Amino acid sequence: MDSIPPGKCGAARLRVAEAHKTLLSVVGIRVKSPLFASQQVSAHVCHVTNMWCHSQQLATTSGDRDGVNVSLLVPLVRKAELSRSEVQILIDLLLNKQQGPNDEHSEWYEGRQDPVVKLKKQLAEKEKALAEEQEAAQAVQSKLRELRSELNSERSRLTQMCRQLEEGLAAKTSEVQTLVTRLQLATEAASAEKQALVQQGQQVIIIVVTGLAGVTGAAVTSIVWSLVHQEQQLTSIMWSLVHQEQQLQSKYNEEHILLCQLQEKDQTQGVFQQEILAQRQQLELHIARLSEAEGAYKAQVGQLQAQLHEQLNVNASLAVQLRDAQLERDGITQQLAHLQEVAVRAEEITRQLEKSNHARSEVEHQLTALQHHDYEKTKEVQAERLRLGSDLEQLQAQVQRLREDKEHLTHQVSSLSGLEDEVSQLREENESLAAQVTAVTERPAAEGRENGDLHYPEEDKAAFINHDTVVKQKDSLIESLTSELNIHKTETSRLSEELEVQREKNN
Repeated sequence: MDSIPPGKCGAARLRVAEAHKTLLSVVGIRVKSPLFASQQVSAHVCHVTNMWCHSQQLATTSGDRDGVNVSLLVPLVRKAELSRSEVQILIDLLLNKQQGPNDEHSEWYEGRQDPVVKLKKQLAEKEKALAEEQEAAQAVQSKLRELRSELNSERSRLTQMCRQLEEGLAAKTSEVQTLVTRLQLATEAASAEKQALVQQGQQVIIIVVTGLAGVTGAAVTSIVWSLVHQEQQLTSIMWSLVHQEQQLQSKYNEEHILLCQLQEKDQTQGVFQQEILAQRQQLELHIARLSEAEGAYKAQVGQLQAQLHEQLNVNASLAVQLRDAQLERDGITQQLAHLQEVAVRAEEITRQLEKSNHARSEVEHQLTALQHHDYEKTKEVQAERLRLGSDLEQLQAQVQRLREDKEHLTHQVSSLSGLEDEVSQLREENESLAAQVTAVTERPAAEGRENGDLHYPEEDKAAFINHDTVVKQKDSLIESLTSELNIHKTETSRLSEELEVQREKNN
């Protein structure tokens, strides 16, 4: 076959371009037509190929003519029932005829029109998204492992701290109990000693009152001083007990403050553990969501691979599958949009739920703190009420005892008034005896000897001295009893004032 002259090559190309335009218009019409079976497609391909060979023969053999008879080619193309793939073959042949061999452009154009390439691209995008999700899931899992290790270390540290604090609290509690026991024993011992001293003083007073005539002034003075000394000892013992009680009370207050601090630390530890557990649950939920998304992506990848396999195996039904895939893609897009909206709403609901849970936990914590504060206040008020009641009972007992002492002292004062009368009488007798002694001493001794009364002045003088001694003893006893009465009156007034103050506090 002769080659085409160079001068007529441009004209042939122009005619081929016009045929290409006409073919494109035909393709635009025939794409909308229904598809035929595969056996008809092969027959049409053979027919179009023969037609194309005939047109090439016409183009090459007509050297003297202007070009290919396009009017012969166009009716053949119009009459042919072509599929999409056959039309694509004709387009590729015309492009190759017009521009020469250009594989890159052909592949680009084929890739632009081929749905398999689109599916491959979608598959690559899905695999890339799946890899990113897997990396994110691995990062979250590593973060979760770190948080779990931190949680375990923090839990062990808090457990050890709680154990140490509980041991310290137990030691302090035992120490407080020991101190309270010691205080009770000391108080009981002091009360017993005071009771013994009071009984001893009463016995001494009874002995002094009953046997006053036969006791010397020195003995009475020693008894009074012993009573005063015992009273001072009793007072010092009471002050020491009060000081010990104050020390124990301060120590008990310190231990109570330490106990409250320990309870607050326990509550803080519980809140911290709850926060860690909440974070852990959130991370686990996030991992579960990522796992579900990974499964969904894997399912989608499997579907896309199946679709790709079907597209590679069945090229004849590619248009129908592509249309179905587009419809499915639209449905998936709608579902994905719906799922995204649902996910956004779920995230918003989750955030609101987390906010509400956080607010509820804060309210519960505040309520627990208020309940604990009210419980502690109630305990303190009850303890203060019990203590004030016991103090009031003690004060009432002391007032009753002081009233009895007052009555007893009043009785003693009445007896002392009788003693004062007796002392005044004895003083008068003493004065009369002193006058008699003076008169007797002034009389001459001879007169005494004449009367035969040699021992009368000495006997009168001895009686006078004895009487004077008794009077002095009674005076000293009266003074001591008077001072003791004043002391008891002062103590009674002080206790009455304390009782009134205590009653005002109770009211």
